[in-house]
Amino acid sequence: MDGYGLRRLVTRDTRDVESVIVTSIGMDFNLTPVRIQLTGRLAVEADHTVVDERLLYGRQARLIFAMLVVERDRPVHRDELAEILWPYGLPRTWDAALRGVVSKVRAFLVAAGLPQSAASSGGSGTYQLQLPPEVVVDVETACSAVETAEQSLHENDPARAIALAEYARKVVTRPFLPDAKGRWVDGVRDRLSKVRLWALCVLSEAYAQRGRYQLAVRAAEDAIALEPFRERTHQLLMRVHAAAGNPAEALRAYDRCRRLLAEELGVDPTAETAALHLALLRNGNE
Repeated sequence: MDGYGLRRLVTRDTRDVESVIVTSIGMDFNLTPVRIQLTGRLAVEADHTVVDERLLYGRQARLIFAMLVVERDRPVHRDELAEILWPYGLPRTWDAALRGVVSKVRAFLVAAGLPQSAASSGGSGTYQLQLPPEVVVDVETACSAVETAEQSLHENDPARAIALAEYARKVVTRPFLPDAKGRWVDGVRDRLSKVRLWALCVLSEAYAQRGRYQLAVRAAEDAIALEPFRERTHQLLMRVHAAAGNPAEALRAYDRCRRLLAEELGVDPTAETAALHLALLRNGNE
């Protein structure tokens, strides 16, 4: 068996894009021993064995595993782990309960083919996940992907930019620990939302360069929906409509931006947005 059929989630296209990213930072993708998915269904692949979140047996173990993966560069004190597990007050036997949760995480690592010692405990009441340096974690790879996508865009390679940015968008659009709450989880979600916005902006520009204006418009509109008060996304939509030969739509996009800022924030568009609007008006009168 391949871990409850999870290998189907690791598609060939996804692995190809991950290979590009991993290779770009000087690593051999085929030798990468561990791959971890934290968005959507949590899963670990190690030595051709795939296990999913069902072997963590509950929300608390999923949360602790995810935190130890994301924060693996530093020891995490047990008080910090306890705070994210019980944000509204510690149970009387929280110390024993925390050890039980960590035991589930260690059992999960063993099921994935990793040593139980991968989740090491320090003498000062800390825990730290010891993973191979070549580990591929989906949320981290997504950030690298969109960064490489933007670089590809500047190098006039929109096709590569699209492949990388679409991978990043796919990863960060999946929910991150949907049943968890708290400052730490919210902080990670906020970072993933910024990566999603970045990916959408790159996609809009890349699709426009390829002449696929419908997809470019959709990506820009999705970016606006994600952060409606960010004027650069409205500017992007205006430019895409203009490049597609739809100056009237570009002007309507400006008007929607102007009205939104006026009604919701009581401000006018910035000088940069106003200058783009003026340029559109001039081009439309030529």
